[in-house]
Amino acid sequence: AGNLYAFFKYRTTDFEFKHTLNWIDVNTLIWGVNARYNTIKSPNITKRHNQHLYGIYIQNEYKPQDNLSVFLGIRFDRHPLVKDPLSPRLSIVYAPQRDHTFRFSAATAFRTPTFLESYGDVNFTLPTGFPPPFHLASVRFLGNKDLKSESITSFELSYQTCLFDRLKGSLNIFYNKLENQIRCTQKIIRPFPLAYQFDTINQTEDSFVFGGETGIEVLINDQTTGFLNYSYQNVRCPHAHSHAPKHKINAGLRFTFDNGLNCDLNAYHVSGFLWKIGEVNSYTIANARIGRKFLNDDMEVALAIHNLFNNHHKEYPLGEEVGRKIMFRLSYKF
Repeated sequence: AGNLYAFFKYRTTDFEFKHTLNWIDVNTLIWGVNARYNTIKSPNITKRHNQHLYGIYIQNEYKPQDNLSVFLGIRFDRHPLVKDPLSPRLSIVYAPQRDHTFRFSAATAFRTPTFLESYGDVNFTLPTGFPPPFHLASVRFLGNKDLKSESITSFELSYQTCLFDRLKGSLNIFYNKLENQIRCTQKIIRPFPLAYQFDTINQTEDSFVFGGETGIEVLINDQTTGFLNYSYQNVRCPHAHSHAPKHKINAGLRFTFDNGLNCDLNAYHVSGFLWKIGEVNSYTIANARIGRKFLNDDMEVALAIHNLFNNHHKEYPLGEEVGRKIMFRLSYKF
């Protein structure tokens, strides 16, 4: 068995072929194949393992008129440990008028188990918070070769517009269904000295994520642009908290001048959310950046301040508090 801090020696070899065929005026066909050979060696893996992965895909774009496009595709993948998944997808783009575009998409995708999730065998210790001799617990993590692939079925509807050549607006809503999510279950092996084991399994209950995002970008004048956007996300997971905020708001201004001077001011708000191990409180921070370009815009000197008003907050329950950060940057492109 390995340990928590052991190395992973990982090697990947890829091959891909793609071909595009315009076989009639309103139709474009894209197809291709790919192959991947993965090897891994680590004390955290039961032995040296390799995997041969293969895939084939085909996508067709049908454009019966200038303002309508229909994309239809499917992909087949071969994996040595899981059932061979099919990934179909559909997308429709329709522009009923100039500067107004609607898009609908539906797709499925998957994630195969990692080497560690399939073959892992790791032993390590964790502090318990109690005084000696109860201060450490022995932990073992075990992979599972019988895992299924995680899968997601997603639906999205979006609208984009551009008004008066100065204002861009967008609205997006989405719904995702996640199946066979891979997670760990915990069981106590012995009470003293404390030892427990994590087993890797597929979650039997489905999870759901739905939400949306809306935003605007505006050209105020030749030197000034601004933006404002809001996003909402609701996660329904049977065995865990969402690990993500429901609400996010971002706003900002950018100033660009003919002498090479530029300035960015922005602020964002994140609502509080829960983890299984704790809570993250809501926070609002502001950022500022000022820069100057030289040598035909090839060189830039910039000063950036993150968390301008030094609002101490946590972005992860066990993480350190984040305060003000000041960064100086000198860049040159050639």
